[in-house]
Amino acid sequence: MQPNWIGPQACVGHTFSMKHLSRLSVADALLLFLLTFTILWKGGKSLESTWLLVFVAGFCVLSYWEHHRRKKDNYTLGVSPLVWWSGVLFIVWTVCSFYFSTTRNYGFDEVIRDTALILLLYIIARRKPDDASRNHITGRHIVWLIAILSVLACEIGVAVYVFQPVNRFVGTFFDYRFTTDYWPNAWAEFLLLAWPAVLWRFNYAKIRFARIGWFLGLGFVFGCMLLSYSRGALLALFGQLFIFGAFALMAKQKEEHSFVAQLRHWFKKSAPIKGYVYLLIPVLAVSIFLIVNGLRSQFFAVQDVGQKITFTAAEGASSKTERSQFWRQAAHLSLEKPLFGWGPYSFRFLQPYKQEGILETADHPHNVFLKIAMERGYPALLLYLLFLGGILIPAGRRIIRRGTLLDTHTLSFIAVLGVLAHNLIDYNLQFVGVSLPLTFLLGILAASDRAYVFPQKKVVRVVEIVMACVLLIVTISEGRYLFLSSLGRHAESVGNTQAALTWYTAASHELFSRDLLLSQAELYAEIGDMTAAQKALRAYHLVNAWDYRWAKLAGLLAYENGDNARARELLTQAYAAGKYNDISIVKPLLQSSIALGKPAFTQDELEKLLSTYHTAIQNNAHYISLSPNVEAFIDLATYVADVYPDASLALVSEIDDVRNKAREARSQLSAHKPGLLW
Repeated sequence: MQPNWIGPQACVGHTFSMKHLSRLSVADALLLFLLTFTILWKGGKSLESTWLLVFVAGFCVLSYWEHHRRKKDNYTLGVSPLVWWSGVLFIVWTVCSFYFSTTRNYGFDEVIRDTALILLLYIIARRKPDDASRNHITGRHIVWLIAILSVLACEIGVAVYVFQPVNRFVGTFFDYRFTTDYWPNAWAEFLLLAWPAVLWRFNYAKIRFARIGWFLGLGFVFGCMLLSYSRGALLALFGQLFIFGAFALMAKQKEEHSFVAQLRHWFKKSAPIKGYVYLLIPVLAVSIFLIVNGLRSQFFAVQDVGQKITFTAAEGASSKTERSQFWRQAAHLSLEKPLFGWGPYSFRFLQPYKQEGILETADHPHNVFLKIAMERGYPALLLYLLFLGGILIPAGRRIIRRGTLLDTHTLSFIAVLGVLAHNLIDYNLQFVGVSLPLTFLLGILAASDRAYVFPQKKVVRVVEIVMACVLLIVTISEGRYLFLSSLGRHAESVGNTQAALTWYTAASHELFSRDLLLSQAELYAEIGDMTAAQKALRAYHLVNAWDYRWAKLAGLLAYENGDNARARELLTQAYAAGKYNDISIVKPLLQSSIALGKPAFTQDELEKLLSTYHTAIQNNAHYISLSPNVEAFIDLATYVADVYPDASLALVSEIDDVRNKAREARSQLSAHKPGLLW
């Protein structure tokens, strides 16, 4: 018995009908809407995508079990016990990691997102052959929609790339509100997942005109991947093509299923000018690359390909060297807390304590497995590997046994491996526009052709229903506080301090508090209520003592109140993590230490630190010359020159260099043409 989305026969579709609508079909419609929304709206990076994902997942789980309660099914198809238990235990371990987290103001969204995705994977994987009715989606519908959305997102991306001042193609993975929120690597990762879907749609198009259109679409998608200038994505793409070729060579089925016969049939059936047309796909991709860059050059500068390949572009070799640092740092941190890790999303706050260079920091360690080990512990990593292995290993065996190449099963397998490979050198699964279609494809692969009889079927049902209900209840409760805090952030942005404090107080019990307490402390300090400011900082310290920003703010307040001993203690703690990110910590630390007669630095240490920042600003490393670090450097260097007169000559020269470089960089930025779309 074969799942309804495996094999060429899956391309025979069904239309949706209002007459056949049921609660389960409403859930299916929500799944398709969610997939569309997350891909086309900021790549699913926004919080609304995560919250919508949770609500849809909860509704789908409850609808599924109600549907099957009425049908009184006695088995569950598609989800093996290994996949189910490892997935559930991974969620449980993640919740425990968040409970014991050292950075509990962040990470809640990762917990609810991963829980929702795994529950949805179970729903997709349990599709039974008799579910291929008019009002139920199948894997064919999912792959078809991914193909459509990928081409549409590429078209939107062309307009953004040509008419906006962003030097890499980002598709729909951008936030128009902020000039820095463009995510080309995440976009390239999405295309690693999407191009096999476009290939599938092209192969099974029945009308010659449609086949030609999808052929052009396939070249278009590859061209847009080239425009992302993502070296990691291209490496993963080569790996995907290698695996595709390996599957072709291992095909040992009867002649009509062999690789050569399939290609012969493929060429004969669909090629308008015989098989040679398929050699034009790379030509099409390069043509798209050149044409779109030519259009962009009429409005903005185009990035040099040679510089990107040779690591001589603006970021230099930092993308390579910093990744190795992040991997090493994450590995060391994981060994310090191997059981539950430091907590979801904690790398952002722990990594600065091991940072090696100016602004060489990141939210994630750029490797999905190191991220899980460091943030959630090695048991969570083991469960995650069992979960993936329980899906991918049987799926790979089925592909080799059947010897087919162009069905949804094989192409989904290649898409999943491409995304996982890219996540070995970059982490982008926080984008729901990537993680949701990846989950759907994993669900397709998890759908087995055997029925797994669960003796504890009632336990499976109860566990999933309870998880869905808890997920919905917690998210609804947290969503209320999130809405209140967003009102506070808006009031703060327009300068309405009292209103902001009112909203922040109303939202003070949220789990996903992020920087709310820090904002409260800053606003209380601004109006002179130091007692309330200190209280907010103490509360922040309880949920995230590793964030050096609270120690900096508390130290500044103590210094302003004349408590030099306390200021020195707090600012020393802030300096331990923030010395390569925020040089403004140094001056008050130096002043409080001198007041106590206990200098925190020697003259050589100060000159070395200033020299390091001077070099970074001169090179504009991570665009530091556009940051407040420039003014903080000038202020500190001026103060040090007064304290150590023998160093003043060199420091005055560095101040002039920094001031000139900042003026140059900022004038170049202001001289850039504004975007033509927004």
